[in-house]
Amino acid sequence: MSVHLDTEQDAGCVVTISGDADLYAAANVERELVRLADKRHGSIVVDLTEATFIDSTMLRVLLNVSKRLRPGGGDLLLVCHEHNIRKIFEITLLDRVFTIFESSEAALAFLETDGRREV
Repeated sequence: MSVHLDTEQDAGCVVTISGDADLYAAANVERELVRLADKRHGSIVVDLTEATFIDSTMLRVLLNVSKRLRPGGGDLLLVCHEHNIRKIFEITLLDRVFTIFESSEAALAFLETDGRREV
């Protein structure tokens, strides 16, 4: 598992998580995301396209970071197109909590429009 800061922009930054996003990876991911949240990067896009697995520990990390960002007007957006991982968000109803995109480009475009979906 690896965590990599890919992009930093005014609207937010993109962090890619690859490999198994599980109990063993959660501490590293949480440390990096909390560091970014505390630096007031605005919103954070977590790209899960290279993740092969996600467990409840990582879901907790994502929820906690999301709660940490909201008071400052930020948000945690997810990128995921892997059916099995996306299904976990649907089963836990977290797809109602997180905005999930098919690509990091779409997530960044969403942030650039101040979080408003173009209709």
